[in-house]
Amino acid sequence: PFEQISDTYKQVMSRGQMIKFSNGMRRIDLDCFVCEVLELILLNLRGDAVPGEEMSLGEYIEWHLDNKGHEPVPGLDALPSEVQLKHVINAWRTSVELCDNYHDKRDAANA
Repeated sequence: PFEQISDTYKQVMSRGQMIKFSNGMRRIDLDCFVCEVLELILLNLRGDAVPGEEMSLGEYIEWHLDNKGHEPVPGLDALPSEVQLKHVINAWRTSVELCDNYHDKRDAANA
């Protein structure tokens, strides 16, 4: 679904950033995060790149939620500041994988 999103936002996190991101995601409501970030991408980042690609992803998500009048994503403060808006596509895909893994493990434990 990201063909219309500028390559600016498709940068891959470094190994160190990915480790910090994955660790931070343990404290974040993954279901809420995945939904909000997908909406943010599709509504705010289509077409040409907008200023702020160096802004932390957490700050941008907070801005997006404030504009909608929504509560913050629980645990969002655990998102490392090194993960920036330019990593949003990589962060979303990684969070989907983490969310799927969590649900698979939970389902297996309940079976």
